[in-house]
Amino acid sequence: MEKPIPAIPSFVAFARLADRYDGWYDSAEGRVIFRDEVACIQLLCPERRGRWVEVGVGAGRFASALGIAKVGERFHE
Repeated sequence: MEKPIPAIPSFVAFARLADRYDGWYDSAEGRVIFRDEVACIQLLCPERRGRWVEVGVGAGRFASALGIAKVGERFHE
């Protein structure tokens, strides 16, 4: 019988990969895909007024690209 994988809080798993994830968006491929993702959001939500929440905000890359003001702080550093 296999041993179960020990549970770790989800934020720990993501924190371990955050720099790698954010760095990917700075790669040639990541920049192209990011541009396309932002364009899709702009098409789906052309009027971005009022309050918004960016889930998994991290560096705030999408909020910044969409002109959404940054309010608050990162939950985990």
